[in-house]
Amino acid sequence: MRRTIRRLLTGGVVAALLAGGMTLPASAAPAPTSFSSPLVFQNPTGGYIAYSPGPPVGDIEMRSFRATTHATYSQAAGSAVSVSLPDPGAGDAIVKLAGGECLTTLDGAGPGRTLVASKAYCGGYGYTWSVTRDGRVISFFGSTGMGPTQPAQTGYWPFTGLRPLLSAGGYPLGGSRFEADPLVVRVDRVNDIARTAVLSGTATKNAQVRAQGRTTTADPTTGIWSLDVRDLAVGANNIDVIQRVGGVDRDTQTARIDIVDGGRVVPAPVSSVELARGGETEVPFIVSNRAARANMTGVVELTAPEGSTFTPGQTRVTAGVNTAGEGSAWTPLPRLDLTNGRVGDGGRTMTFDLASGSGTLAAGQYYRYGLSVTTPASSAPLESSMSYVYRGDSSAGDYRAAGSTATTVVGSADIDTRVGASTPGGTTDWGRSDVQATEVQGAMTLTAPESTRFADAEARRTSDDTARDDHRVAYSNDRRTVTIDGPTDGSALWGSAHQYAAFRLTLDADSEPGAVLTGGEVAVRGAGGATLAEGAFQVAVDEAVPTLTAEITLLDDVTRPATIGGVGDDGGTVTVREGDAVLGEARVVDGRWSLEIPVSIGPGRHTLTASQSVDGRPFGSVEAALDLGAAVDVVEPANGKIVPGRTTVRGTGAPRAEITVTAAGSTVDTTVTADGAWEARVEIRPGHTAVAVTASQHARGDIVTTDTAQVVPDAPQELREVVVTEPSSHFYTPLEGTTVEGTATPYATVDIRVQWGFTIATVEADVDGRWAFDRAFGPSARYELTATQTLVDGRTSSSPVFELYADGSFVPVVVTSHEDGGTYVPGSVTFTGRATQGAYIEARNQYDRLLFSTRASQVAGVWTASTGLGPVATYEITVTQKAPDGTTGQTRLTLSPDLPFRDLAVTSHVDGETYRPGPVLFTGTGTPTGRVVATNQFGVVVGETTIATDGSWSFRRDLGPDADYDLTFTQRFRDEEDSVRLRLLAPVWQPLAMTSPSIGDRYTPGEPTEFTGRATPFSTITATTALGGTLFSVETGADGVWRSTRVYGPDNVYRIDIAQVARNGRTDSLDTFVWAPDLPWAPLAVTSHVSGETYRPGEIELRGTGAPGAVVEITNQWGTLMGRPEVGGDGTWSMRRTLGPTADYVLRLVMTKDGRQDEIAGFELRSPRFSDIELTAPSPGEGYIEGRDYTMTGRATPFATIRATTSLGNPLFETTADRDGRWAHTRRFGPTHVYVIDLTQETRAGETGGYPRFTFAPADEAGAS
Repeated sequence: MRRTIRRLLTGGVVAALLAGGMTLPASAAPAPTSFSSPLVFQNPTGGYIAYSPGPPVGDIEMRSFRATTHATYSQAAGSAVSVSLPDPGAGDAIVKLAGGECLTTLDGAGPGRTLVASKAYCGGYGYTWSVTRDGRVISFFGSTGMGPTQPAQTGYWPFTGLRPLLSAGGYPLGGSRFEADPLVVRVDRVNDIARTAVLSGTATKNAQVRAQGRTTTADPTTGIWSLDVRDLAVGANNIDVIQRVGGVDRDTQTARIDIVDGGRVVPAPVSSVELARGGETEVPFIVSNRAARANMTGVVELTAPEGSTFTPGQTRVTAGVNTAGEGSAWTPLPRLDLTNGRVGDGGRTMTFDLASGSGTLAAGQYYRYGLSVTTPASSAPLESSMSYVYRGDSSAGDYRAAGSTATTVVGSADIDTRVGASTPGGTTDWGRSDVQATEVQGAMTLTAPESTRFADAEARRTSDDTARDDHRVAYSNDRRTVTIDGPTDGSALWGSAHQYAAFRLTLDADSEPGAVLTGGEVAVRGAGGATLAEGAFQVAVDEAVPTLTAEITLLDDVTRPATIGGVGDDGGTVTVREGDAVLGEARVVDGRWSLEIPVSIGPGRHTLTASQSVDGRPFGSVEAALDLGAAVDVVEPANGKIVPGRTTVRGTGAPRAEITVTAAGSTVDTTVTADGAWEARVEIRPGHTAVAVTASQHARGDIVTTDTAQVVPDAPQELREVVVTEPSSHFYTPLEGTTVEGTATPYATVDIRVQWGFTIATVEADVDGRWAFDRAFGPSARYELTATQTLVDGRTSSSPVFELYADGSFVPVVVTSHEDGGTYVPGSVTFTGRATQGAYIEARNQYDRLLFSTRASQVAGVWTASTGLGPVATYEITVTQKAPDGTTGQTRLTLSPDLPFRDLAVTSHVDGETYRPGPVLFTGTGTPTGRVVATNQFGVVVGETTIATDGSWSFRRDLGPDADYDLTFTQRFRDEEDSVRLRLLAPVWQPLAMTSPSIGDRYTPGEPTEFTGRATPFSTITATTALGGTLFSVETGADGVWRSTRVYGPDNVYRIDIAQVARNGRTDSLDTFVWAPDLPWAPLAVTSHVSGETYRPGEIELRGTGAPGAVVEITNQWGTLMGRPEVGGDGTWSMRRTLGPTADYVLRLVMTKDGRQDEIAGFELRSPRFSDIELTAPSPGEGYIEGRDYTMTGRATPFATIRATTSLGNPLFETTADRDGRWAHTRRFGPTHVYVIDLTQETRAGETGGYPRFTFAPADEAGAS
């Protein structure tokens, strides 16, 4: 037994450990949860198998096990040992007997492994067990399971009977936890409308049954279960139903549930029904039952056709049944009658109950019901429908049929049209067309009677005769027809509850007086073109023709009223109206009439109607337009506060009218321009009370209108600088009158003081802000004048000191064009100032460079000079004067460049863009000499710099590789600053992709090809060949796009590996890309030899042409491969091969490329055939001439070596026969020698032969002989 254990440990566990087949448990791994069970297993042939241990044996006290079979689980459990096992699926654990012995497997003396237990097995690896979810106890070592049996072995307990056999898989444990009845699933009920179903069936008693995440428990006595499933889809639904026993999913069944869209009770076709106006009509509906069912319960909800109601008294509606639907006879079916009818919405809706009882209703049946509908006589022709919802529940599930029966109201309503007579060429008064119904909807079209046309037409409300300005009126080109419709097509509503059409007709001038013109028609048509209402009308022609005319006279003299007058019929009276207001009457005298238009008509546009009556009967009416222009309107200023001073008054009025503007005693006249505008300026002095600004207009027609704006002239004035401007020379003539002038805020009180503190003058600024006073100064004093202004609102300000000097006195030099600390505009700068009369002036900068020199005026002491300054330097300038008497003086000032503040801009990046990790150069523009500071989102400064004189700035900063930055760039220049926000995003990882070329594409040799793709922004893309050579290496841009262009070829097939390295070091790559040339197809040809020719034995070169990139496979007649050359990029191929020397070859050449082939079969190459050597030159008796080359020729075996020697064996020459056996050799003989020559040949096969010896003598000797 010790040997057995040792064999187990060394040959099993250690081998498994070395082979990696066993995982050592972690020292701190938690133990799985466990359960207690007897070692009783289900016997596949029936009954149960129990394992029980025997006595301890040997120095390790190892126990063997007996296996026994039993009919029932309780019997087997009484014989078996109980142990603590790890929960199913929970992991491995040591399994011990009650005495502490640990179970393991052992190679027994028999054919299979068996089960043993010993405390010696508690500390080693590989002695753990696990339990599968279906109850199989599996050993860690060997993955064998308990349960099977094998015969006991002699010498090992139990010696007889059975013992455990641990084999692959094993048997499941017995007991309720692992024994289960099969799951049975049925579909009991399907609710197509709710899209739910009821599943039921049988399972193991008390088992959990789960579907769609819902769980129920099987009955503990019968195992019957039932479960609702929901949220089903239309069509087939496959629902998995799982049985769980003892915490383990034991088996699964799939239930198929078919959901029918709309259910299995559906609307059936039914013909359209015509509704009789003013009567009752039966409207049926039919439903089709497509599934057998019982116990139908529910309600039926119906809505009457538009404009109709259900006939009262319908509390029960009978049902009819057939199997064919409409068109076949119906059999009464009382148990499906609709009962308990309830009316709603004023008869527009009805609701019924439905209860079929327990009897079965067969599939394929149709059920019909008929409802009585009442249609009023005033109903317009209308297409509508009776809608219904037939819904409820039944033994076969829920149902809901929603449908409708189309209806049409037949017949059309009458239209009554009335219109008065008119004279030939005249226009009638307003006529009207009334639809004789409560409501008809559609467009109304009127056709004028013969010899007439429509002058006007509109829709008017029936309730108050007001016109509908939201309706559309469309005339035909000849105005013979007119169509009136609502805001949208077909939306107009006609009838007593809505509106009628009003119109006027103009008769043709040649209409016959006294005639009746017929042919007038009017109709209302619905959206579908059906005529809903119609009628006809006519118009009479008066027997006489009026001569009435009306013209307006409006003179340019605004004091003259407008007049209206014209031609009329003697004895007639003309009444002039505007609307309903009568403006006056005039008698027609000698065929003419005239009337002054009262000024009370007022401004504006007016339409006047002149109506003539003769003997009390209307006889002609004409219209005339009068435009008296707009009333005056003061547009500016608006009511309220204004700034005192000259005020612009603007407004509108009648063109050419006279305007008088008055304000605070000021009056200004103006005239309205042709475009109706006017403008005037009046002075309004300061004050705190309202001032009326009144505009009075006198327009043509003697029309007077006024408009007034109330203003208070105490709005805050714009404070103007108070200054002393004269005398501009700053010199006075002693004791003579000097005028001092200046400017200030209009209406301000100005006090002028001298340096000794007393006031020498007080004046008031005029409306323009000017002020002045006269005074004598001197005789020699220098005066420092200060002007102080006090505004009407109490604000004050003072002027700069104005110096006055007596003529000829020394005056300190001053610069008047610039202030100390001020600015200059770079470029040519002009300086002005004052100094002593005739003084010499010069200016130098801080580096003592002369900027300018000039001389002050001899009279006023003013000076001026220009110099170039800039562009960004700050100057410290000293201006020096030297008076004519030698007295000097200086003044100093500092000037900075007047640089406009330029907005800060970042030009190197765009907000939201992706940056390139690493050193990043930021650039931008701003105000020269300004300072730029950049901070990140955490307030940390990431860079700063000074803006260059050209306005540009830049700095570098390392960024990345993975951080996003929210940067704020702030520019500060003097007391101004601005900022720019810049969000920079780190490159987002994007897998490497190649967009061009595509798999299968080829390159054209010698032409550039571009590879493109996408990857992480700013990553490096490298393409290498299979040999490691780099084809290209590029960097992606901010958009992640990469590209490389180069030439490939000429005939290489590249196997390209493309890889990405992102800036943060992350990498990926693409599958190897095969990049082959796109070479044109060319047929296979052999160019080095001709089929059937003789080859030169030895190594030959067989050459030819074909399709570049193709492979040419060459085999001989024995099927031996002789070579597989590849066609090069130039379309040529070659193969070297040793042939011969005596064999003939019949070659087969097959060229293949991309699945395409070309073939040359039976290409013959023949070995040389032996042929005796022949001499063709010299001929017999022929000799050589001294000093000349002679060519010996002949024939021999092709490619044989020809040797010529003298009779003494000295070589003369050696040459080779060609393919046809011809040979030749040229040399010089002589000078007098007679050659005795032997010719021999040696073939490539080693055969030899000779030519009879011959002599070759000089020509003279040869001829003599």
